[in-house]
Amino acid sequence: MVQKAQREMQEPLISKDDPEAGKNIITTLDVQMQDQVTYALKMQMMKSRAAYGTAILMEVKTGDIKAISNFGVNKQGQLIGGYQNYAIGNAGCSEPGSTFKLASLMAAFEDGKIDTATLVETGKGIWKYKGMELHDSDYKKGGHGTITAKHAFELSSNIALAKLITTSYAGNEKGFIKRVRKMGMFEELNLGIQGEAKPYINEPGTSTWSGISLAWISYGYEVKVTPMQTLTFYNAVANGGVMMKPRLVKGVTENGSYKEKIGTERLNWAICSSRTLRMAKSMLEGVVTNGTAKALETPLYKIAGKSGTAQVANNKEGYTKGGQKIYQSSFAGYFPADNPKYSCIVVINDPKGADYYGASVAGPVFKQISDYVYTYELGLKEDMVAAPERKIENDIPGLTAGRKKDIAGVLDELNILNGFSFTKSEWVEAKPDEDGLELESREVKPGMVPNVKGMGATDAVYLLEKSGLRVSVRGRGKVKTQSVKAGSKIQRGQSVVLVLS
Repeated sequence: MVQKAQREMQEPLISKDDPEAGKNIITTLDVQMQDQVTYALKMQMMKSRAAYGTAILMEVKTGDIKAISNFGVNKQGQLIGGYQNYAIGNAGCSEPGSTFKLASLMAAFEDGKIDTATLVETGKGIWKYKGMELHDSDYKKGGHGTITAKHAFELSSNIALAKLITTSYAGNEKGFIKRVRKMGMFEELNLGIQGEAKPYINEPGTSTWSGISLAWISYGYEVKVTPMQTLTFYNAVANGGVMMKPRLVKGVTENGSYKEKIGTERLNWAICSSRTLRMAKSMLEGVVTNGTAKALETPLYKIAGKSGTAQVANNKEGYTKGGQKIYQSSFAGYFPADNPKYSCIVVINDPKGADYYGASVAGPVFKQISDYVYTYELGLKEDMVAAPERKIENDIPGLTAGRKKDIAGVLDELNILNGFSFTKSEWVEAKPDEDGLELESREVKPGMVPNVKGMGATDAVYLLEKSGLRVSVRGRGKVKTQSVKAGSKIQRGQSVVLVLS
């Protein structure tokens, strides 16, 4: 059975199956990618002093989750990994803002209402509609005037989206909601984890529907989705319209053999027509080459995506907290754009400071993740992409191998399913193989040189000295090599050199 998932401090998210002794899980997670995703998110959380953040990396063709990380701030103001599952649970289910504009325009494309060349007048960036005043983010600069639907998406114009959708669906508001639903945007994912949030969209005929609801929905308000649900939709666009169910676990093994395999699953074979898909991809690429996320452009590979900045409600306090507006920054997309392999979403809630826009807060995290994955996957030279100053293993030691309680705690912090409850061994290893991530015991035999590869310096030195060896250490990070072969008989007074990297 699938082992326990992260037990949240306030909102428990656990597997729907109980753990069963003696069995290992094979996850879809990649240890190296997980390190980098967690590091990139953590650094931006510290820099922006945000309330919470989440980042998810998905493999396009399979829907496999290669990395997932969550950080939140507790009541004492401490930044904690895995504080809640903002990626999947109710804590992170919120109004997405501009990342929803993709679904809005695709609905209108699919229904033949508009295309990317349709012109829309945005004026000076301010529009009064049914008693409500809409603003574009840069209205103080004079607005964009008349622009195409494609350029409106690239510039993330709220006015353009509201005008395009309200004009297209006036008198047929239900048709718009029906089309968006048909594309799979508001289907529950049923990931097998308790506490998964249900998506929500306001609908005509309900007590909450008003004359301005359609305009609000067009650019991501009166809508609630989790980052995982948004990413699943963007991943479908990258995957030629095929919507894959996100997968965290590939199977369960016992005594080295598979007892259960969990295959990939298609949720929707075609979310839209190929014509709509071509226009959607063109817009997403345009955001990076000619729009709000131009700073993310790189000569190494193409990125396609959409930035999002939403003013979010704070439960009973509404859209302000202590008189201050609360914003949520996000960026969702995929890469390489011309042959998509990975999709990714980054959401950072309530960043502090003058700059809270998705392209400049969440965008750099996306870029750091995509740079690393692109380099890691293709085996390019490390100097082509700037490496982080410190790796996440130095912030959380012993991620690959070490004491059972320490690694289990790390995986809990990162909100990764773990299967350590079945083993009595004090030392364990998170071992990647061709099927994913297998969690194994690492046996320490009396009189034999322990295997300390992958451990942090503290654990490695402790274990070797406890075994009677003299230890010298070179470098920083995790143990890359040990001068005396693991499993060999220990000689009296023997020394071992550890090389860390």
